[in-house]
Amino acid sequence: MKEDIHENSNTSSEIPASLERLDSFFNVYQGLVGHNRNILINYWKNTIKEIETDNHDFKVHQIPLSRIRKLMKTDKDVKMISTEATILFAKGCNIFITELTLRAWIYAEENKRRVLQKSDIANAISKSDMFDFLLDIISKEKLDLIPKIQIPSMNMNQECHRISPYYQGLDRFSNIGDKADKLDQMYILKQPSYINYNSTIHRQ
Repeated sequence: MKEDIHENSNTSSEIPASLERLDSFFNVYQGLVGHNRNILINYWKNTIKEIETDNHDFKVHQIPLSRIRKLMKTDKDVKMISTEATILFAKGCNIFITELTLRAWIYAEENKRRVLQKSDIANAISKSDMFDFLLDIISKEKLDLIPKIQIPSMNMNQECHRISPYYQGLDRFSNIGDKADKLDQMYILKQPSYINYNSTIHRQ
């Protein structure tokens, strides 16, 4: 799939800036330019075509349906879940993960790395309004250490950049205590390419 996207990336025409907001793919390529923008546009075109034309085997899923149902049941208002709804959510999750990975991989390649790191994912999240809901999960302290990062400033409430109290208990990126935080920052600044193995995603 990634090879097909690269092959077709040069065929997409450039869209004038004045018409970007009217383009149906504006949210897709927001924060990206040139070749990287075409990669995301072609990914979505291929995905839409696949959904509309391919024969789907609804018994085979890349994400276990049991995991999807478990996540859906975290909403207390959900009493029963149909099979069709679970399949739809599974496909949506697959598309979401693939797109975020593609966006993050762009920054890994820019830094001449073949290992996906937390900083690449944070960069991808910060460059598109679609992923604003993930900003609370990534601590502001870690974002400040990431080079080239730009937090969207489109009339956003300052509280969007705070760590939500609901996520403080789940925030893996935060450290307890000033001393631990300073040591962690020193480690990242000295060895940016060798973050903990558990914090990286190896490209398959």
